[in-house]
Amino acid sequence: MVGYEDWILEDKLLDAYYEKLGEIQENNYFDAVVALCGIIADDKFSRWNKTALRNETSINYGAIGTVIGHEISHAFDTTGRKFDHLGNLRQWWTNGTGRKFLQKAECFMDQYDNYEDTLSSVKADGKVTVGENIADNGGVRNAFKAFRLHLALSGENLNYRKRLPGLSASPEQLFFLGYASIWCANMTDKYAKTFNDRDNHSPNKIR
Repeated sequence: MVGYEDWILEDKLLDAYYEKLGEIQENNYFDAVVALCGIIADDKFSRWNKTALRNETSINYGAIGTVIGHEISHAFDTTGRKFDHLGNLRQWWTNGTGRKFLQKAECFMDQYDNYEDTLSSVKADGKVTVGENIADNGGVRNAFKAFRLHLALSGENLNYRKRLPGLSASPEQLFFLGYASIWCANMTDKYAKTFNDRDNHSPNKIR
């Protein structure tokens, strides 16, 4: 590993390093998202606030809004749907709902099987990546709905807002530019192929 101390590969040393971390609670991950809300609140942590909110609203919704929506959507993907609101593994959907979900999941698999990153010749595996693809789609769709709701509630006109210098992009277009920016990556074809072989996410360009 580049840029890390050798001890990071030693299990015993890692255990000692994290010894005082304490027990991981089931709601720790949710608390991290809630803490983020506190960081970007207008009346608290002003030093953080300037950094977190320096982008246009549309870009923030397209980027961090989509990421949050993505993680929430995992509760309803091919794995998350099997657990109820208490985290218990059980069938809590009706049979009809389950059948419709599987039909739509099959459509996702077929759709992504046809996608290819032409620059690196890397293809998505629709079956392997279906859970992440569902979360990607759910995340961006719900973030966009939330963005439009924000504009409606705040009285901001969707068709006219301050544009970014040098860009004539509309707020809607800026949203999707913000979304696309989180998948920007510069990698060799070899790394792209290796990453695709080992990961359950679709290639960045396809996402």
